Amino acid sequence: MWFSWEVWRLGWGLLKVNLSGFSNAYVVGAMGGLVGMLIAGMLGDWVIPFVYNIGLNGFRASVLGWIFLGGLVAIQHIHATKQEDVDQGTV
Repeated sequence: MWFSWEVWRLGWGLLKVNLSGFSNAYVVGAMGGLVGMLIAGMLGDWVIPFVYNIGLNGFRASVLGWIFLGGLVAIQHIHATKQEDVDQGTV
């Protein structure tokens, strides 16, 4: 639950930042995907993907959600790097 909270908080913080159109849409989509992952995780063991729980097809489907959540971290890192460049005056 802590991980879910932190990912939600990261996404919520990124929504308050002035991002480009694609980045903003990605954040909204990833946050919706997080909610969907949590609901699907309650219906079956899909939160942490294991082939033993849901088979190979389910494993493939659940891994995509984790990849998209990782994209939130990438967007946050890109934004932080750009902000550092602006603060240092190198842009």
